Amino acid sequence: MSIIQNILNLAFIFYNRKKYKEFNNAVMDVHNSQKDVLLSILKKNIDCEFGQRFMFEDIKSIQNFQNQLPLSSYNTYEPYIKQIMDGHSRILCSEPINYFALSSGSSASSKYIPYTQSLKSEFSNAINAWLYDLFSNNKKLRLGKQFWIVTPTTDFQKPESKVPIGFESDSNYFGGFQQKLVNELMAVPELINKVKDRENYFYILSYFLLQSKDLRLISVWNPSLLLSIINAINTHFENLLNDFENSTLTLPNPKLKSDYNLFVGYIKSNTKRAKELRLIEKETQINPLDIWPELELISCWTDSWAKVFIPQINKLFPNVKIQGKGLLATEAAITIPIEGAEFPVLVPNAHFYEFKGIDDNKIYLAHELIKDDFYEVYITTGGGLYRYCLNDIIQVKGFFKQSPMLEFIGKKDRVSDITGEKINEEHIERVIEKIAGKYLKSKSYTFLGIGLQNQIYSYIIYVESNNILQAESSIDMLEDLEEYLNENYHYLHSRQMGQLNSVGLCVMNDEILQKYQLLKTEKEVRSTFKFSRLETDIELLNEITNRINWLK
Repeated sequence: MSIIQNILNLAFIFYNRKKYKEFNNAVMDVHNSQKDVLLSILKKNIDCEFGQRFMFEDIKSIQNFQNQLPLSSYNTYEPYIKQIMDGHSRILCSEPINYFALSSGSSASSKYIPYTQSLKSEFSNAINAWLYDLFSNNKKLRLGKQFWIVTPTTDFQKPESKVPIGFESDSNYFGGFQQKLVNELMAVPELINKVKDRENYFYILSYFLLQSKDLRLISVWNPSLLLSIINAINTHFENLLNDFENSTLTLPNPKLKSDYNLFVGYIKSNTKRAKELRLIEKETQINPLDIWPELELISCWTDSWAKVFIPQINKLFPNVKIQGKGLLATEAAITIPIEGAEFPVLVPNAHFYEFKGIDDNKIYLAHELIKDDFYEVYITTGGGLYRYCLNDIIQVKGFFKQSPMLEFIGKKDRVSDITGEKINEEHIERVIEKIAGKYLKSKSYTFLGIGLQNQIYSYIIYVESNNILQAESSIDMLEDLEEYLNENYHYLHSRQMGQLNSVGLCVMNDEILQKYQLLKTEKEVRSTFKFSRLETDIELLNEITNRINWLK
């Protein structure tokens, strides 16, 4: 088996080599590479409505571009996106919009990001270069299977649109033969993306992953998702081994026959693997390295909020290399990890980047960045976003050749993002408005914070004890709170994937509220208390959290 995997992986590496060479050339000459990327994007989109409005045809330099186009945010594009959803073409770019990807925003609970073939190619410039570097420098990865998490179908209410709305799987960033290669190398069939029930999804994931003794690479976005997968394997372990022995697939929710029918052709006897797994000593939970003894590398987020899960991953997978993914947003690929670079490296040949200095508000180009300084990231892409603010704050940690190494620090626009839910303070403000209108005497000191429920993070609404209209309405309030938060696609996804638990209510008496005000004032180092509807300081919340009523 390892010989076949090695051949397939070598072919995969070969097809990524060209992208790595292009990346390597770009990091040697960041300024000219960035100029070429920008002028290429503008040239392709001269004839679209946006290009005509801002006279792309007259732009011959980066300075021309900056003089003619203002900085922008998602609000800038909402009218254009509505036109595209209504079926109009050549609005933000000249080529067709293949679909809208979902993201989370401040002005809207969800954003709709246009994806074109050019944008996918730009992502490939980053992802293929990373994969070539990864497999070239970690040769044992070639000898086994890979597991890349794919996004399951989420029952999310979308607006009417003549352009599809949703996500594509990771392998769809590759084209043609490469995509077929990726699918052959995967431990889990891509059909998993079509499973509708969450419990069935994790059961089927576990079914395939348990059979992949030769698993070498695990790639997930948030490390909390890997913890959810391990939990599912522990929960269903005995049933899964019985399925291996009996050529069955015993789903937790068998009534959803469509989930079962997807995998009828994959059900087969595997008594040898069942016998191996029955030899594993199981106490409170299974050691994952007994399941995958050849596992070499875990790729996941390691910056910002994701850091809180890394100690658990290290404990479960001692001696397995953990590689941070760098900064990849729904809108653009910013950095990739490269062997020999201490921090993720900007990809100069993917998109065009600008950086606003946090201290001086000046705009800098990639080759002008200064080590240790902090910046806000702006992008221009082949998907029709121009000088677009990502609201991501980065710090320059040094340089790889000429390209800056960047560390993701967090979001500028007060976003809570423990598991990838990306809850924005402006969305929370609107949620509190709705809750207050139905259940509270006033908004007063009502805010949303973070807590732990059965060792899984949850969101908690904090309310003054004398502010609730009727005590018996608290369950209804929590049900509405969950519904309002689910308007954010990423929150709904994190809930359905088990990365977040149900919401809770903390009723604060005067003593607790005063303690919160005092602690908050001390932490802000200000003479007056600064109040926010979104509190992300977990340590502070642990100090004042009293009894929690949870939504079941």
